[in-house]
Amino acid sequence: MASRRAAGGERRGGKKSMPRTERVLRVPPGAELHIRHTRERGAVVVRIEITRAPAAAGSPKLTCRQREVAKLLTETGLAQKEIAAQLGITLGSVRTHVMAIYRRLGVQSRPGLTAVLREVGPK
Repeated sequence: MASRRAAGGERRGGKKSMPRTERVLRVPPGAELHIRHTRERGAVVVRIEITRAPAAAGSPKLTCRQREVAKLLTETGLAQKEIAAQLGITLGSVRTHVMAIYRRLGVQSRPGLTAVLREVGPK
């Protein structure tokens, strides 16, 4: 006979059970989702990894403004606030451009951006 869960993660009969957790994962286009589960000390452990394929030569296309921001980020080392002042745009706009650049090129930091731009060059 299947046991039924009562509120609070308890089974009938007073035995505690592990609460279930559900998450919705959004995977960006071109990314791969890897799910591994193992049993450790009697519990099931799920490990989730999202990886992006490296940008192929010529594939990342940046807008004109994104190229300007990327150039200032990598070549001058200016802070985002200074880039905003130099380009005459808001700090929020610079942050939005930086996140879009990182997403398109599949990087997470300035050093990663510098390495990709050296390999591929801004398009």
